Amino acid sequence: MEMFVDDGNALLVSGLTGYYDEGETAQPLARFPLAGLLGAKMKEIRVAGFDRTDVSVDSYTLPAHMWNTTIVTDQAQVIGEKNHEILAVHHYRGGGVWWIPSPIGIGAWLYDSKPLSSYLQTLVSNFVNHLPMFTSPLENVTARWLVSDSTRWGIFCNRNEKAVTIQFLSQLQPATRIVYGHGLNEGIHSTVLIVPPQQTVVVEYDRRE
Repeated sequence: MEMFVDDGNALLVSGLTGYYDEGETAQPLARFPLAGLLGAKMKEIRVAGFDRTDVSVDSYTLPAHMWNTTIVTDQAQVIGEKNHEILAVHHYRGGGVWWIPSPIGIGAWLYDSKPLSSYLQTLVSNFVNHLPMFTSPLENVTARWLVSDSTRWGIFCNRNEKAVTIQFLSQLQPATRIVYGHGLNEGIHSTVLIVPPQQTVVVEYDRRE
């Protein structure tokens, strides 16, 4: 992971990542193996209860679940605090590491995924022009991508009772063809795709610059 970040990539670490080894031993009791990567160490894990708990990070309020973890920073920049306790940090290396040890992934799944989605878009803003991201979350719509050197295949599943219009944040290369499903022809453009109700559509896009 250190090589990944030092090469200029971004890494988001959340939940109880790095707290246990393969033998289920709590590593922070002796040492924290990610301290150098994160620029900080764990201070305390607190049970927040089984209801939603919120974590404020870079002006975003992210829902989390069950645990609040406080941090002691060595080199990392503080990006989230509550009651003078550090909840999130950002460590600059070749790229960047964001550490939010509260379970924000589970919180997004259980309560509301939009705040985390919006925050992630800010973290990857330098890469958005190269990624087929939605302009906004869509209810009951699932998307998966398969990528080769020259081609990108998008798999879109619409579980709604009406057609949905998918708008991409960045302009994709023109769609080559519909591989599977009955997508509306007028919806096959570089930034927009219309998927009929209760259907799955697979679209092939040219990925060459």
